[in-house]
Amino acid sequence: MREMRAASNGVNSVTNVKTWKEFERFISRPLDTEVRAGYPCLHSNRMRILPSFLFVLCATWAMADTLPEYTASEAARHIGETARVTGTVKRVSQTQGGSIFLDMGAKFPNNPLTVFIPYSAADQFPNVKKYDGGIITVSGEIKEYNNKAEIVVTDPSQIIRRSSKYRAGHSPEEVPGL
Repeated sequence: MREMRAASNGVNSVTNVKTWKEFERFISRPLDTEVRAGYPCLHSNRMRILPSFLFVLCATWAMADTLPEYTASEAARHIGETARVTGTVKRVSQTQGGSIFLDMGAKFPNNPLTVFIPYSAADQFPNVKKYDGGIITVSGEIKEYNNKAEIVVTDPSQIIRRSSKYRAGHSPEEVPGL
């Protein structure tokens, strides 16, 4: 089968697309500019690849926002993972040096997870006491520090306040009132 190059941009098949610019030109061409054996091809390769391209784009976007979610008591089993951890803040404390500690699940030293906000980021959390007694979801890498699970928080976007009825698959002891 003989293929003829389209006069508009020289790219007549998706297999000939090498750069993003060529892909843009290939996708934006009118359908009848692709010619195969002298006949316009309305069911071209680019019409077959477009749904696949959109599927991959959507799947990538969806996967980017899907971190695993654990309770505070489950966090210790997931050291080294980047995840979301949801639980009740049992105590908020600030050191003289300015670092902030949120004890999740229980008060220190029995807390299964510590949320640590270093003094260098503490000024971004002017009202940290609002988390005391509330349910939060914290995102970040679960690390081990002094044989305890810990997440270091440097940006307020890493902490989300939840309503008291937030469940998300958590056990009743993690959500007060259930």
